[in-house]
Amino acid sequence: MLRYHVPPGQDAAAALAAVREAGLSATIDMDGGFEDVVISCDPRKDREHVRTVLRNAPTELSGNSVQGPPIAFADEER
Repeated sequence: MLRYHVPPGQDAAAALAAVREAGLSATIDMDGGFEDVVISCDPRKDREHVRTVLRNAPTELSGNSVQGPPIAFADEER
């Protein structure tokens, strides 16, 4: 499982849709004020694939995107 804290300015639903369109199972969960996308996968095998999917995800459901912060998962944050 990978947990992605959706950054301010990105719609969690857009990130969730991108992950699901890539064929992965995912849900949205609240954690400490963050909307997280929780992806069911093997973190060792799928981490970079999921990172690419999220990097290419629109920031909102209407398809608009802007360059955001680097994609980091909850287990990588310091």
